[in-house]
Amino acid sequence: MRIRSTKPEFWKSRRITSVSWDARLVLKGLESYVDDNGVGVYDIELIVTDVFPRDMFANGSETVARVSEAISELHQAGLVHRYTSENDHLLFISFWEEVQRIDKPGKGRNPRPDGTMNYRDSAIRDTLASPPETLAPGTGEQGNRGTGEQGSRGAGADAPLSPFCSKHPNGTEDNCRPCGTARTAFARAQAAEKAKPAPMPFTVAPGSICAGGKHVLVADGTCTRCTYRPEVVV
Repeated sequence: MRIRSTKPEFWKSRRITSVSWDARLVLKGLESYVDDNGVGVYDIELIVTDVFPRDMFANGSETVARVSEAISELHQAGLVHRYTSENDHLLFISFWEEVQRIDKPGKGRNPRPDGTMNYRDSAIRDTLASPPETLAPGTGEQGNRGTGEQGSRGAGADAPLSPFCSKHPNGTEDNCRPCGTARTAFARAQAAEKAKPAPMPFTVAPGSICAGGKHVLVADGTCTRCTYRPEVVV
């Protein structure tokens, strides 16, 4: 975790006030979590442990759920970007040089979405409304620092579909054909999700115990003394 600053303009920004209060708090926490190049490992357990350790101890499942939802909201708003590089799941905070002035930045450990590594090296000067979900092979500190193949939002497993186009991530009152196409795809995805069969209920073999080896599980797979749930037994 690192010491970061907050400009007064943050509290007046329209793009910040477009997201929930939870998302704003998580965004400030992520600013301390990421390296000086604005990039951090996208691992929800690491993020929650670093940013909200006491909340994680008090109510782990709720904390993880709220932080996950906030990061998804920030991603949809174009304020953070989730992508992969050489099988690493990464997170980059938009407008990084604009929101954080770092006089003596440390060397970047992971590449940004455009392949650059260090503070002030990036060609990114605005939100990546359609960020590359996966960096092209060879990008990073060694080799060419290209932008990689651009993918549309929702191309990655972690990126939810948006009902708006990349030019209007928060919607628009103007007539926009790409927004109409996005809304159609969004509606189809929602319909497909609703059409999925209900998940199989948890069932357990007789006498099963939880991971700690001390608590007996009830028939639906719920441990009566902790949050452990076993694999489904067919």
